Amino acid sequence: FVFTMDGNSLDALLATRPHEARARIEAALEASGGDGIEIEWLCVSLLVVDGRYASALARPMVAELLAEPSRTSVDALAARVLKLIEDHAGSPHAAKLATWVGIACLHCVVRANFTGPGWDEWAGSEGRAGEWAQATDNDARAALALDGEEVHRKVGAAWALAAARALLPPADGLGALDTSPWAAWWSARAAIVHSRLLSAQSPTLRAVALAGLGKALGALEAEPPSSAGDELRATLLLEECATHALSQSPLELERTYAAALEARSLSFKLSGQMGMRTKFQSQAFAQLCLLARRSHDGGRPLLVWGALPAPPSLLPQQADAEDEILLTEKASAQSIMEGEGEDGEEGVDSGHSGKVQVLSPDELTPLDQALALVGAELAWLRTRSGPEGEGSSAAATQVPPPSNAPPPNTPIPVFTNRSPPPQ
Repeated sequence: FVFTMDGNSLDALLATRPHEARARIEAALEASGGDGIEIEWLCVSLLVVDGRYASALARPMVAELLAEPSRTSVDALAARVLKLIEDHAGSPHAAKLATWVGIACLHCVVRANFTGPGWDEWAGSEGRAGEWAQATDNDARAALALDGEEVHRKVGAAWALAAARALLPPADGLGALDTSPWAAWWSARAAIVHSRLLSAQSPTLRAVALAGLGKALGALEAEPPSSAGDELRATLLLEECATHALSQSPLELERTYAAALEARSLSFKLSGQMGMRTKFQSQAFAQLCLLARRSHDGGRPLLVWGALPAPPSLLPQQADAEDEILLTEKASAQSIMEGEGEDGEEGVDSGHSGKVQVLSPDELTPLDQALALVGAELAWLRTRSGPEGEGSSAAATQVPPPSNAPPPNTPIPVFTNRSPPPQ
């Protein structure tokens, strides 16, 4: 396994589309045969892909690496990883194992604090693995305090987060550990999760996250151009956008967001369409709609999702009789059709060269949908900074816009529901 940023490599699938990586891991396990460090890291990665994080931490070699959850044990993790690498003659698979143990710990933290379900519903083992995956005490919270900010008192799996930060160290301080750009990417993700669990933002963690994402982006620039590389670039830029949004830095967010849209040949625009939104309406009124467009100017085709089913629609298939909102697939399709104008009207983006396609919700991939959400967050931050503020969009005019960026006066994409944009 070569540490490459090729979007079709196993590393890329594990980082961006793990559901596609399972068959590749199983094939690699069959091809390798026997026991050893390569088998161990492949088994750990397979358990992580399957969502069996506690089972991954319960494997004998992993349990020996982690030892007992304590401040002393976390501080000595790097030394134990170095010994593991030395014992296996510097094999890159040993560094891979350490990285994926850290990834398993990070997933435990995300599940315990953000996504659920609770520990009783998903734990696959007890004992030491269970302690790492769910334990939290004052020593763990003290170990995670940074820049004068303390961890939230109700944080779960604090020891798992401490282990993840130790096994996924900053990109500029990896030493003899995993030096691949993928490890730097996961290090950035660990820093972002850690930052979200502190009482306030940490400049140190923000720098770690941006350094890790920057290292991965730098490695990607050295790869030959490809559709898969474009998708990876957009994914990395999306996570960088999330980092800027978390630190409420609208200027940096706006620049990164424009680059991510360019990587996907994507643009968003608000438009008014005639339609019926609620069951109480008897005639059509102007409705605020978000139009998504993709340009086709002879560049590389977008990466397709293979045999995966199309992403689910964001709109209901049929409106319930008691539902206040009447947004059906038919209504959505009609809205898209009505949005296609001529001579630079609403449905055509005259600022792009080549053919421009107006997309329906079913044609937006999960990555495209996430970029739309970032646009809503950017609009919210712009309103907070004001037209004259340091983080206002006016300052971004000093930077040349990307080739497929919308015109300067294009409305900012926002959503029309009643909930505030995601934090």
